[in-house]
Amino acid sequence: MRNPVAVIQNPILRGFNPDPSIVRVGDDYYIATSTFEWFPGVQIHHSRDLAHWRLLTRPLNRDAFPQRETTAPELSPHLFPPPSTREDFDGPTLPIEFQWLRSPWRDELFSLTARPGYLRLFGRETTGSLFRQALVARRQQAHCYSASTAIEFEPRHYQQQAGLICYYNGSKFHYLYVSTDEVAGKHIRVMTCHPELPDMFTAPIPIDAGAPVRLRVEVDYEHLRFAFRVGGGDWQWLPEQFDASILSDEAGPPGPPNFTGAFVGMCCQDYAGTGYPADFDYFEYGEREFSAAPYRSSLQADTLNSFQERTR
Repeated sequence: MRNPVAVIQNPILRGFNPDPSIVRVGDDYYIATSTFEWFPGVQIHHSRDLAHWRLLTRPLNRDAFPQRETTAPELSPHLFPPPSTREDFDGPTLPIEFQWLRSPWRDELFSLTARPGYLRLFGRETTGSLFRQALVARRQQAHCYSASTAIEFEPRHYQQQAGLICYYNGSKFHYLYVSTDEVAGKHIRVMTCHPELPDMFTAPIPIDAGAPVRLRVEVDYEHLRFAFRVGGGDWQWLPEQFDASILSDEAGPPGPPNFTGAFVGMCCQDYAGTGYPADFDYFEYGEREFSAAPYRSSLQADTLNSFQERTR
């Protein structure tokens, strides 16, 4: 006679047990959960059937800080190829480094086949929206990095925007974008959002229509600088220095979801609801050493890149 199907009631651990990580060792199961400021730290529960659990130990119980280095186990080195610093969007699938916000229906947000060789974002809701955003980005993994992209986008009115964004959540970001209006025409400007301050905008910088626009960000710890280049022109640096430290849990009171990490990527909005698209040719992300003046030290690299682009 078959045993009746067991039913496991959620939550399997009562109370506040965040960040669970589970591992199986033979017939035993273990779950580690966070304890934050409570000491001893990290709770480990044990089970044999996944339904019944007992608190086994809290291993962080020493009166000393954990060491940053320890003796490595005697394992043979197994190096992986370094990740690519540039994605040209030549394939039909999004490279694994990139993610997008919330929606499982990617086809209404972006396409890699509508224009082969480009990532096409369909303009959706505002950067503060908790619903449909056309925002594709990769995780920031270093305190100092450079990122850039090239966009082909001819907005028809002020409700259409697209560009390069440094993003933590819908209330913490710096957004270098292309748009248009009846006064400045097609232009570049930056929007900064901070949860404790009104939204801030730099003055619009008019640019020529009909040419690709390259957008770039240089981040060195809390210092963030934007630049742009129209067609084959020179890089133009925005005079403002922005505060990259707002892209963190620590900036402002509790609000939208935290623990997400800072991202850098591409996005597109169309508040009129027509889904007007922007095409992105590539995305580059490279980690580097600190530079007090990245806009100066990178001039030689820019000259070399320009030469390589002209001779392709």
